[in-house]
Amino acid sequence: MVAGPSAGTAEVMRTSEALLAVRAYWAATAEMQRAQSSTSDTGRQTAEDTMSHAMNLMGTAEGGWELDEQLEDLARNLDVGSPAFRSRPVSSLSGGERKRVALAAALAQRADVLLLDEPTNHLDWEAIDWLADHLRKKQAQDQLSLLLVTHDRYFLERTCDEILELDSTAVYRYKTNGSYETFLQRREERVTNENADLDRQAEKLKREAAWDAKSPRAQQAKSKSRSAAYQDLKEANAAVLGDRAMSKATSGGKTDLWAAETAGGQGGKRNKPG
Repeated sequence: MVAGPSAGTAEVMRTSEALLAVRAYWAATAEMQRAQSSTSDTGRQTAEDTMSHAMNLMGTAEGGWELDEQLEDLARNLDVGSPAFRSRPVSSLSGGERKRVALAAALAQRADVLLLDEPTNHLDWEAIDWLADHLRKKQAQDQLSLLLVTHDRYFLERTCDEILELDSTAVYRYKTNGSYETFLQRREERVTNENADLDRQAEKLKREAAWDAKSPRAQQAKSKSRSAAYQDLKEANAAVLGDRAMSKATSGGKTDLWAAETAGGQGGKRNKPG
């Protein structure tokens, strides 16, 4: 996904005009190559007329030749720029080839914000290295904000200064300056602190549970307030434990999904299916 300036701005209009000119020029170039192997004078004349029109578009479009050079660079580095590749119908492309084409198209749009899902899949090491450098250069020039999902630690460390973690229905943000080790350390600190809080909460629950069991049923206003606070604490603690269990189950932790579902203290309301 890409996001850039509003469609009505002069910058976008210029880029759109240049893209149309480059597209026409590439199509005319392919037609000229086919005409060279043809014996038809009419075919060659048509190809020349098409090229003449494309050259006029390139001449009038602001930044057309610069964009053509940039797109050629993108296509070459992502291995989608050869004449043989360009002549193939989309239906003949493999999943990996289509993803490389989509990535090249996204990068070509000069986006302000770029959202990438596993961008290094189907790329060789040279292409990954080039892509990391390309994105980092754009970021250094304040031309791009990047949000990506990746399992490639090498690529992550070269392109991202922050890591977002989704855990137990919450999102945590870590400033890492490109270090995955820093993320692991700060995540461990967070989990350790949360576990300590849960331990303290568990001790308080024990005390309040003992008090609640001993207190008379006809409680005074103060006792009723304390009892209500105890119930709120109990529910909040169950919710946290339930979120943790569900997160572990859905992330491949092999936790019993039923146990995760009922960790919030709701197990008595339903029977586990047999």
